Amino acid sequence: QGWDPGAIRERRRLLDPAQIRAYVELHIEQGPTLVGAGLPAAVVTAIRGCKRFRNARCLGEYAHSGAVSRAHRRDAVAATVALLHHMETVWLREEQAGADLVLTSGELFTDAAMHGPSKIAGETHFVLDLRSVSDATMRAVAIEAQDAARRIGAAYRVSFDLGATSDSPPAVMDTRLRASLLELLARPFEMASGAGHDAAVFAKVGIPSAMIFVRNDHGSHNPDESMTLEDFAVGTKALIGLLQSFPL
Repeated sequence: QGWDPGAIRERRRLLDPAQIRAYVELHIEQGPTLVGAGLPAAVVTAIRGCKRFRNARCLGEYAHSGAVSRAHRRDAVAATVALLHHMETVWLREEQAGADLVLTSGELFTDAAMHGPSKIAGETHFVLDLRSVSDATMRAVAIEAQDAARRIGAAYRVSFDLGATSDSPPAVMDTRLRASLLELLARPFEMASGAGHDAAVFAKVGIPSAMIFVRNDHGSHNPDESMTLEDFAVGTKALIGLLQSFPL
C-alpha cells in the first residue's frame, strides 16, 4: 500500500520492539584505533552520546588591527581560541582521570562580509561537540564550557553565547551479545563507538543490540577510506556465528 507519512507525523511505532529478538550491526570503525592496534575487528561496548553547542558565538568589537592596544581590544577570535584551548585542557584532564570523552570544534569562522586582514574580528561563530559514553561526563563538561565562557569573556571583554545544546544520549550494547561476539573473535577486543549508528536507535527502545567494527584505514566519508576483504570476512564470520547461536 505504500508508505504512510501520517504515522511519522503522529509518532506511531511501525514496529513493535517486543517482536524483535535483537539487532546486530556490522560496520567499519571510521577511526584509527583498530589500525593502530593491528586488529581486524572489534566488539562495540557502547555508542557515545553527543551534547553539541550548534550555534555558539562570541561578540567583541571590530577595530583597526594596528591602532588598538591589547588593553583596549575586544578580540572575538582571540577569546574564542582561548576558550577552545581551555576545553582542550579539560579533555586532557578528563582522559587522565579515566573518563571517556572526545571534544571537537568542527566549525569556526568569522563574518566574511566584515572580516579583513587589518581588522580585529568583532564576531565568531563556532560549534562545540562533546561525546562520551557517560551522560554525567557530558553534562559536567558542558557546564565547564559555560563557566569558562563567562570567565574568558570577562578577561577578553567580549561576550559568549553558547546557545542551547542538541542532545543524543549514549547507548550501551547488550552484554550477552557482546560476550558471545567476543568468543567468536580469534583476537577479542572491545571499544566504544564515537559515531552514531542505527544500533543506538534500537538499543534506546529496549531491543538487545550489538555492533561489530571492522578495521578500515583513512577514516570514512572520503574517497581514500579503505577496508580489506580479509578484515570484512573476520567481522562477517563473527556475525554469522552469532546468528547461528540463537536462541541465546
